Amino acid sequence: MQTPQIQNPGVLSPDGRRFFVTLDGLRGAAALAVVILHDPGFVLPLLMPSAYLAVDFFFLLSGFVVAHAYGSRLAGGLSIGRFLRDRLIRFYPLYFLGLLVGALSGVVALALGGGSMDTWEGLLIAFGTGLAFLPSPTAHETPGTFPLNGPAWSLFFELLINIVFACLLPFLSLRRLVAITLLAAVALVWSVLEYGNLDTGSAWFSVWGGFARVGFSFFAGVLLYRLHRQGFLTSRLAWMFPLLLVALLMVDAPPEYRAVFDLGCVLLAFPALLLAASMVEPGRWLAPLFVNLGAISFPIYALHFPAQELLRRSVRFLGVDPGDLAPWAGFVVVPAMMLGSLWLARHYDRPLQRRLRQRRGGLKLGLASVRVTDPPLREPS
Repeated sequence: MQTPQIQNPGVLSPDGRRFFVTLDGLRGAAALAVVILHDPGFVLPLLMPSAYLAVDFFFLLSGFVVAHAYGSRLAGGLSIGRFLRDRLIRFYPLYFLGLLVGALSGVVALALGGGSMDTWEGLLIAFGTGLAFLPSPTAHETPGTFPLNGPAWSLFFELLINIVFACLLPFLSLRRLVAITLLAAVALVWSVLEYGNLDTGSAWFSVWGGFARVGFSFFAGVLLYRLHRQGFLTSRLAWMFPLLLVALLMVDAPPEYRAVFDLGCVLLAFPALLLAASMVEPGRWLAPLFVNLGAISFPIYALHFPAQELLRRSVRFLGVDPGDLAPWAGFVVVPAMMLGSLWLARHYDRPLQRRLRQRRGGLKLGLASVRVTDPPLREPS
């Protein structure tokens, strides 16, 4: 992947397309925080106790980017079917690879013992529904909706909200958009009161919280994009925004303040951070770092969880406690995941997307033409 040469950072590329390089940096920082959240044993003492909120930031960023990349096309007559096909092309290659790694990890777990799935039948059901990008009806064995790759729940919710957005867009005036965002904020407050925090959506017992999370953050992202187009803020302090996001995700709020902290991040801090970062572009020395952080964010998000599970089980099979390897294992595992993710982005994901779009007559100018592609990301737990 070659770093694009942006003649006027923060405005336009030479061919007239808009780049959001700082948002790439934020996506990458959030994805790495999720990696640490899901396997702190390899990277102790570095902890990210609030990194499950990264999924809310991913949803927020997705609303912003989808509105930027597809809003005018949908308004101009792009069919919902073609839009959904393009979104599936965006998600499925890496999602499928993560599903395969998760299935392999499940096979190893059933063979050796100690996995979340209790039976081969449950594993086959989870794999079959996973192929269809649907939650698994195996709550009797594991509470997770996507037991072979936990973070995939957020990708499923994102596809759902993408469809809702495409259907509502013809009627989505600014006033209605504000109303939907406010109603979703009320649902988000209900979710925190019901579950105690925003670490919801990945399991069947908290699945309704996932609807509240994606509903608020996605439409808040769409609203922020409309504010961005009006030139709401200008600055050149790009370097601080990924650091601010990571600092928030490292906060270990006391239990009695966890609900307030979660709501403060999702309702106030994340939207303000995204809006500011959308107006702030890095200088030439920092842009390549942010671009590459954005490039690894989806591969590492889609694959880290089953890869970590497989690695943990393999290490335990050798009679070693993964915790005994910290933090030195982290100096090998995390950079290896980053380099592997960069290779997958360059040589697997983007070429495959390009071939699928050409074969199916997909959009020639989708998120591949925007330096920030919507995450997945996005997900903790």
